[in-house]
Amino acid sequence: MIEIITSKNKQKFEKQLLSMFEERKLVFVDLLKWDLMITDSRFEIDQFDDDHAVYLLAADNAGRHLGSMRLLRTDRPHILGSCFAYLSDGHVPAGADTLEVTRLCLSPRLRADGRRRVRNRLISAMTDYVLAQGITTLTGVARATWLSQILTMGWRCETL
Repeated sequence: MIEIITSKNKQKFEKQLLSMFEERKLVFVDLLKWDLMITDSRFEIDQFDDDHAVYLLAADNAGRHLGSMRLLRTDRPHILGSCFAYLSDGHVPAGADTLEVTRLCLSPRLRADGRRRVRNRLISAMTDYVLAQGITTLTGVARATWLSQILTMGWRCETL
């Protein structure tokens, strides 16, 4: 099951969130070598992990993270607009009907087929969530190698 975690219910998912932040450190800092802030030498938590962030999170029965993604409002500070606006030739899409997708993180404990299943469940849950919220546009910063995978899933994309 994919849980939707917001500031209103996050206290119910403390164990799952801690597991997510630990695995975000493993994936983004230890494996991918991103230069990111680390908290308590264990957690990848940045300034966008605030009460406005929405997390879609898959965990096993013990509460261990299997996969997650973070959605950020774009009518307030967000990664593309705040840190990577220079990547866009024009304006950075923003507004009440636009969310930024960030920190898609799949557990390195999973085999390739398990990562694909969790990823697909997260993307399906994200699609349901954004449609229910009236969101018409998603943005994000991604490597060019991800673009072909995103297009294969049937998304209409444009590079900025």
